[in-house]
Amino acid sequence: MKSKDTNIEATSNNTDDQTGSADNAYQIGLDKLPDNLKQDLDNYLCLCNGVTRSEVIHAICEGADTFIKVRAKTYASAGNACCREEIEELLECLTAEEEESTKDS
Repeated sequence: MKSKDTNIEATSNNTDDQTGSADNAYQIGLDKLPDNLKQDLDNYLCLCNGVTRSEVIHAICEGADTFIKVRAKTYASAGNACCREEIEELLECLTAEEEESTKDS
């Protein structure tokens, strides 16, 4: 019985660690963005599917490094794709450093 409690606690701690990592990655991502893309984070970037700018930034910071991956993770632009340009701008800002590191390797 005690081992179940320990397993539950360990799982809870892992979830907290993952949340902390995601929040840290998100903050690092925000620091990379120009001021105009940091505004209105809780406003909808994708009106068709009700996806906020913040949700898209989180997805990119968590590894969605292409437009298709962002759409798969958030459903942003799965409607008429009028938000595609802004998603691509966010991708460019948030993944630019990674792309440069890959080129240097």
